[in-house]
Amino acid sequence: MQHEVGSFIRYQGLGAGEIVDIVERPFRGKPTRFLVIRFEHRDMQAQVPAEDEAVQQKIHPVLSARKLRSLLKRLEDGTARILPRTWDHREELGKAQLTRGGPEEWVELLASYALAERQGVSILFADHELIDTALTLVAAELACAEGKPYAEMLAKLKERYTRASELVEPAGERAHFGSVKVGLAAASRS
Repeated sequence: MQHEVGSFIRYQGLGAGEIVDIVERPFRGKPTRFLVIRFEHRDMQAQVPAEDEAVQQKIHPVLSARKLRSLLKRLEDGTARILPRTWDHREELGKAQLTRGGPEEWVELLASYALAERQGVSILFADHELIDTALTLVAAELACAEGKPYAEMLAKLKERYTRASELVEPAGERAHFGSVKVGLAAASRS
């Protein structure tokens, strides 16, 4: 993958950002090109050695705006995976999706939580941290794909998530998270 200043990439575990500079400096005893990546949603820059094989495996192109809009339809379609019942299993699954996954996994996590909220599930504070992280990562990818400000994309995405998570009809018997086996089995298929 050829990297140029001004191009957008996704770095595994950090999200989407813009290559703002390419510098050369010594690394492991030899001159090495470093990509300077600006992650607006994290208010940070990172320098990564461009030719390092481990780094190359973590760099991916951002998805197109069209593909992202298509993925976001999952928020409303009601077919999301049921999350594990216990918090520690939800946290394990969520953190894996957020750190090792990409937009598909982030949107899937949001869709699962939106479905749970729509069914009347009480969402814990810690669950909201996973939701907020997923919203941040998807908004950053959208901002890069559409060339729009991150803050604007985050606000729109939060509104969309809120609409998708609103209780559709009163639940007679409160819904609940699925069993651990169901949630983790579904995660292993993706």
